[in-house]
Amino acid sequence: MKTKLLHRLGPFMGLILFSVALWVLHQELKAYHFHDIVQYLRDLPAHQLLTALALSFLSYLVMTGYDILAIKYIIPLFQLGRSPQVQWKYH
Repeated sequence: MKTKLLHRLGPFMGLILFSVALWVLHQELKAYHFHDIVQYLRDLPAHQLLTALALSFLSYLVMTGYDILAIKYIIPLFQLGRSPQVQWKYH
């Protein structure tokens, strides 16, 4: 009974947390106007903007690499309990 309730509340908790995050973001950004942000980005030198974009892209590549390493490490742990016939089927 308790696990069913927790299982059903999961999506609602995610929605509540997402709503709170949007509210906090709205509170933090209400002092700024969209055209001010666009103007600031236009005033940035091109090399600074390109450097920021390149470093952001590299950071996402690094995070993806960490995810791949984690999956490669975790998958064999789940396969320890399988019989050899089942393991052969999945490879």
